[in-house]
Amino acid sequence: MRIKIRDWEAHFERDRTKQWKSLQWVPVPNKRGFGYKIIMKQPDGPEIFGVWNAIIQEASKVDPRGDLSKYDVYQLSILLEISEKKIKRAIDFLSDNLDWIEVVGNLDSDVNGLDSDVNGLDVNGKRNSECCSILFSSIQFSSIYDLYPRKVGKTAAIKAIQKALQKIGYDELLEKTQQFAESVAGADMQYIPHPATWFNQERYNDPINHQVPYGKIKELNEYDVKDN
Repeated sequence: MRIKIRDWEAHFERDRTKQWKSLQWVPVPNKRGFGYKIIMKQPDGPEIFGVWNAIIQEASKVDPRGDLSKYDVYQLSILLEISEKKIKRAIDFLSDNLDWIEVVGNLDSDVNGLDSDVNGLDVNGKRNSECCSILFSSIQFSSIYDLYPRKVGKTAAIKAIQKALQKIGYDELLEKTQQFAESVAGADMQYIPHPATWFNQERYNDPINHQVPYGKIKELNEYDVKDN
């Protein structure tokens, strides 16, 4: 699924902004009209409205402005740091009920000529990390790598994370990495696997209580000691 903001120039540009090649800010109408009220009647209305504003901000950075059709939902989730599910929900609601967003296609070709669907999967059902390499290295990799408790072997780690993302979703991998980091807080770093090892061996699938290292861990309670 790829999108454009409908009537971008009419709603989000002024005579002055149209003369600028790039924007550092975007003018957004501040009236609480019919569309706003329709959104807020939804149980997740504030969330939809928040995603909508994040989409507008990103749409103000592209060329031509308002046209986000070069990104699928998976790529937008990386750029906006919002889950694919929430972005898809907002797009569906705004396009079906308010016509604020124009959906321009469900299947598109990436730079390698492979078809991608709303989850960024190729025709074989695997995530095509190559088509997202720029986005991945600047946003997705850093967010996962920064969570991992041991910062070594960055080059090998990025390859391992790319490989992991072909098997597991970004949100899930991010969550499991954070859970692991919390479980080994205070541990001796020599007992924590290198990130490349952890991701390559798919240890994110192991139960958290089996991943506590053998080194000293501060404030490890008696139950945890017996359990390991």
